[in-house]
Amino acid sequence: MQQSWISYFSNLVKQYGGINLAQGIPGFQPPVELMKSLQENAIKAHHQYAPGLGNLELRKHIDEAYKDKISSDFKYMMTNGATEAIQLLYLYLNESVENLKTAAFSPTYESYIHLPKIYGNDFKSLSVNSHDLCQDIKNFFNEYQPKLFFVNTPGNPYGRCLNKEEFDCLIATAEQNNCYLIIDAVYNEFYFQETAPYYPFENFGSNVFYVNSFSKQFSITGWRTGYFFAHQSHFRLMLSVSFTSSHCRFSKQQRSCRSIHQRNQRNHKRELFIE
Repeated sequence: MQQSWISYFSNLVKQYGGINLAQGIPGFQPPVELMKSLQENAIKAHHQYAPGLGNLELRKHIDEAYKDKISSDFKYMMTNGATEAIQLLYLYLNESVENLKTAAFSPTYESYIHLPKIYGNDFKSLSVNSHDLCQDIKNFFNEYQPKLFFVNTPGNPYGRCLNKEEFDCLIATAEQNNCYLIIDAVYNEFYFQETAPYYPFENFGSNVFYVNSFSKQFSITGWRTGYFFAHQSHFRLMLSVSFTSSHCRFSKQQRSCRSIHQRNQRNHKRELFIE
């Protein structure tokens, strides 16, 4: 397999038709008002680089969304999708940590596996199919001693969400073992349980990075509009890594996303999928 499995199955849908679930979501069209916003912004005189940290109006919406969740000790910046955010974080940690042994829950998203391979680091996965995941997490850390753990919840493809006990256990165990966590929350709006997925924002320490995007929620994966939060102790060096490796973000898409950021698409998409 020379290409990614996501590309492979997406191309099959393009060739033969069907519902494209390769990205972990149905391939619906973006909201009409979002498309109208993009159309309007396309003819406005904003064709230069977006600010390095992201469009200022869009940042106001993100500030509002997270003001009561994430500590002010954490700073954030926009990226070309969540995938770039993950790559930037991995590049930064690989330069900062010797022998960056990496781990994630299984089944594992492709980037979590390929990044360690690219940089010559070990990778191992931990199954979430357990009646006592907390004990499995502790045993896994004792045996493998990872330096970085990716956590994707809700997970792709199972959609499994870590509950409060499991997530708090992972946070505490990682901190006790001097392990970094990259929390990939791109599917946070896609859940079929009664309550929204739990994220232990109040327990975030300097070893935790939080990644999210607008791509999955609004069916705009091609717009490449993501962001990540990092503790201020990392942020200045993170900026250096970002500005020297991938400084240019999509200006028009960020300006368009600001107009719809507060809209919740989860129930709408779930109803479409069920129909």
